[in-house]
Amino acid sequence: MGHSGQNLSPFLERRMAKPIHGLLDRLIEQFASAIALRAEQMFARSAAGRSSRLGAASLRLCPAPGCKNPGAGPRNRWFCRDHAKSVPVKEQKRILVERAKANQAAARIARASRGGRRLDMRCRVEGCKNTSRGPRFGYICDKHRSELTAKEQREARAKWNAAHQKAA
Repeated sequence: MGHSGQNLSPFLERRMAKPIHGLLDRLIEQFASAIALRAEQMFARSAAGRSSRLGAASLRLCPAPGCKNPGAGPRNRWFCRDHAKSVPVKEQKRILVERAKANQAAARIARASRGGRRLDMRCRVEGCKNTSRGPRFGYICDKHRSELTAKEQREARAKWNAAHQKAA
């Protein structure tokens, strides 16, 4: 059986199928080359982004002063292969402690520059020493949330806010 229910000779079927195969082959080839080009662009873009974030979690550099080699993993305390073998363990640990202190100070300064403040998590009910669950629960502890009505909780918060106004 040939196309659309007609009885065609095998010669005619082959002759009609050839142009269709050629069209399909060209279409598939163009499609494949377009996909390959797009994939190449995406890989190039992701590689460029990866190289710009060298200090990211994916690549940890050797903590030895002045060394730019990648660290050899947690087993070697993130020192590169050269420093993991050449620097004594006691010295490695001293370098890590020194670096941690410097990073801690930098983190503290960064937090202060962001204007972060610690929340006062005390319960807003007068005389209560319990810790509240924070702003989501209106700064009222579990005990007083179950004992006081919503109106009494609002009044307790208003009274606490009035007593703890910042002198501006």
